[in-house]
Amino acid sequence: MGVRCHVIERVPRFAWTARDKDGVWRLVLCFAIELESLDFTKSEECVGYRFVAKQDLDSPWVAPQTRPLAAWL
Repeated sequence: MGVRCHVIERVPRFAWTARDKDGVWRLVLCFAIELESLDFTKSEECVGYRFVAKQDLDSPWVAPQTRPLAAWL
């Protein structure tokens, strides 16, 4: 998405498996990072982006494999 980041920790803070909307199993790894800016450039594979609050992670528009993140926030 055109934004540079710095990895703060090289070991994932959170990890879990989940099925995506097509039923394919995914491994989700979440790393602690620091973004250089919030000036995102939408890529060809991007369908959208936004900042959300913890309580919004169970919304229908959030990818199912992302929802477990709420337990760690």
